[in-house]
Amino acid sequence: MDKKNLFLGLLALVLVFGCTQAEPAKNNKVNNSDNSVPETKTFSLSEVAEHNSKQDCWLVLSGKVYDVTDFIGSHPGGAAILEGCGKDATELFETRPIGSGTPHSETARTLRENYFIGNLE
Repeated sequence: MDKKNLFLGLLALVLVFGCTQAEPAKNNKVNNSDNSVPETKTFSLSEVAEHNSKQDCWLVLSGKVYDVTDFIGSHPGGAAILEGCGKDATELFETRPIGSGTPHSETARTLRENYFIGNLE
């Protein structure tokens, strides 16, 4: 096939396939019709307390609720994280009495947001 025919073939492909638009990404908003902000869930401390095991671990840090179940195996402090399951673990997070005795790093503070599920009521 010569260059001219190759060029025309590629041009035809671009025109056929390049003119179709991909479907826009779906967002996770609660109500898409009015472009509202997603609703943040709230949980009581008694609801958090029901998630108090290695298999289901929620904890509260500074008024926010986190489901850290999937992070337990990766926690650099090992099983120390289990002390906070089902509780307000703010003091444990800020003082690390089982570990270094110092507050968690900025990296840890950023990482925890991956596990945010709502606010404490």
